[in-house]
Amino acid sequence: MSKIKILHTSDWHLGKKLYKQSRLEEMVSYLNFTKKMVEENAITHLLISGDVFDSPNPETTAYKLFFEFLHCIKCDVYIISGNHDNGKFLEAPLPFLKDYQIQIIGSLRSDPMKHSFKLRFPENSEKFVNLTLLPFFRSTELLIWAGEQGLVFDKTISFEEKINLSLESFFDHTPKGGEYSILMLHHLLGSFYSEGTEQTVQGSGINSIDVKLLKDHFDYVALGHIHKSQNARTSGPVAFYPGSPIPMRFSEDSKKFVNILEISENGTVDIQKVVLPIFRELKRIKVNDTNFQEKIEKDFEQSSSRVSLFEAWYEVSVEIARPKLGLIDQIRDLFSKHQKRLLNVKLELAAGSDESSKTRELLNFDSLPTPTKLFKSYFSEKFGEAELSEKLCTQFETLISEIQDGESL
Repeated sequence: MSKIKILHTSDWHLGKKLYKQSRLEEMVSYLNFTKKMVEENAITHLLISGDVFDSPNPETTAYKLFFEFLHCIKCDVYIISGNHDNGKFLEAPLPFLKDYQIQIIGSLRSDPMKHSFKLRFPENSEKFVNLTLLPFFRSTELLIWAGEQGLVFDKTISFEEKINLSLESFFDHTPKGGEYSILMLHHLLGSFYSEGTEQTVQGSGINSIDVKLLKDHFDYVALGHIHKSQNARTSGPVAFYPGSPIPMRFSEDSKKFVNILEISENGTVDIQKVVLPIFRELKRIKVNDTNFQEKIEKDFEQSSSRVSLFEAWYEVSVEIARPKLGLIDQIRDLFSKHQKRLLNVKLELAAGSDESSKTRELLNFDSLPTPTKLFKSYFSEKFGEAELSEKLCTQFETLISEIQDGESL
């Protein structure tokens, strides 16, 4: 019986750095692992659900790695942009890639039918799987698209209703029929558990897409954006976040997965969740200023049994009652002695300590505005009634994220 086998992955973040350290070494290993998976599992189609790159303007080494992978991969490839990607930049080489059976959609197209493709079964071309690619979009882009389709909204309806009506129109244009129907999407959908490291997509103007809009159109939603692998839904439709293939920050401590879908021409579907190897372990050790040596050396003993391709990177979080001169140097020396790689030391005042109480009283942390709110306030004071564009706001949030990742010891 003829089958289609699909590998679903997302959130590669090529070009990502952690405290100024490149992650390309790990990503090369992941991409080699993906090539091997494609060959060993006879994968016919690869879906990459957004955030291919970590920045709208990726470094040349990341871009080169991406194209080398596409050149070598032995299956059809379908890609959408994520909130970290520059959609226009991502799809610019598309005229050259189509000959390699590679499709990229980085932005909404005026003809909604151009978002959909038929994946035909190898031994029975009359049967097919419908695949729809919906890249990351902002509310303004969606409403402009809706206007191009001739949608006119009553002035009394809410912003959320306008978004839902626009999406309904988009999904109504998706092809019907076929043995199975898949949507690629880089947005929040339903409930989820985040790693706390995902850059917000709320700059899109859309908090989450209503699952009710999808249930009559799709059987599987190939999601991107959330870094923690998880099922967003198990039925009506099935929706899955594969998560990032490597941990992006020290706070990400969950296993990493991809999905393989095996679809038979009679409509039966088997979905296999495949655990990924640990290419590099990111270890966060929590200590205080009195037990740090004991706890760090104990972790070193335990970590000797763990298996990963590259040496582990460490972050040490130290709870202190008061500032202590030379503490960070002592921790650095300890790591040097054991030939371990320390990327960052975080000092945190112990809750309830005199220093902590004084600091909180002076700063009133709970009332401090977020960087984005401060930026909006500054923009308003500087430019008066001029409108702050969502694009500029998103670029600011991207810059803040890059600064946080690039902080040194």
